[in-house]
Amino acid sequence: MNLQHLEYFIALAKTEHMTRTAQELNTSQPNLSYMISELEKELGVPLFKKTGRNIRLTRYGKIFYDAAEQSLSALKEGNHRIQAEIDPNKGLIHLGFIYTMGIEKAPALLKQFMLDYPDVHFDFEQNNSKHLLQLLMDEKLDLAFVSKVDHFDAIRFEPLTTENLVLVVPEQHPLATSDQVSLEESLRYDYVYYNQSSGLRPYLDQTFDNLGLKPTIKLELESDLSILGFVSQNFGIAIMPDIPSINSFPVKKITILNPLSKRIIYLALRQKDYISPLTEKFKQYSLTFFEEDKKN
Repeated sequence: MNLQHLEYFIALAKTEHMTRTAQELNTSQPNLSYMISELEKELGVPLFKKTGRNIRLTRYGKIFYDAAEQSLSALKEGNHRIQAEIDPNKGLIHLGFIYTMGIEKAPALLKQFMLDYPDVHFDFEQNNSKHLLQLLMDEKLDLAFVSKVDHFDAIRFEPLTTENLVLVVPEQHPLATSDQVSLEESLRYDYVYYNQSSGLRPYLDQTFDNLGLKPTIKLELESDLSILGFVSQNFGIAIMPDIPSINSFPVKKITILNPLSKRIIYLALRQKDYISPLTEKFKQYSLTFFEEDKKN
């Protein structure tokens, strides 16, 4: 049984006329008869009976008609929804991004993209990198802007943009009198640190390890705004991306003297899965947008 069997059966059941149905379906009457015959063989019951020059549904045909019509309608709806999602000009994208990207960079990208493609819609998820990558693995996201995380071998990571790291201290902190500080000097003070769920945690740990340093971690948090809140209340100092939100808190932003590698934000997709034309279009648009942003 295939989709064409159902379409031919439903059309014939509505017209109750073999010749007229064949014309509507743009097929021959023998082919229509053959398709109905094959369907009856598969079901093991007659679906139609002759009544003069016309035909009528049998009792079995009436039972099958209700199910066939619902099934065909559901299949068409499913096809319509799939086509709507992958339409490169007006579909739906399930996008995830980490907290820092949601402050400035992702909104700027999406504002421009949606101006160019106003009929495209988005379903957003904002969380830490590990959580977003798991959603990507579970096919609940089409792509995500994340930190690179180990043990996600089925994910392809493409460099998207970078973030500068700065030291943030309370306004009345001893280090607040300086505009530049080395990490060695900062070790005299407690740190408010990113927790193990954060994609920034491996970067910070590796940075300190490379310098042979070990910070004193007073508490660990996940979100940038929470870290800023606790730093502003004198719980410690923090290293974090240079985001606009820093200016909204009573803290001092200080340049780090040590030569640090920039934190890379990646565009992540499933390695071998099908990528819809719309997702591919948005991916290329994103890469181009941030490449142009680097030049400005």
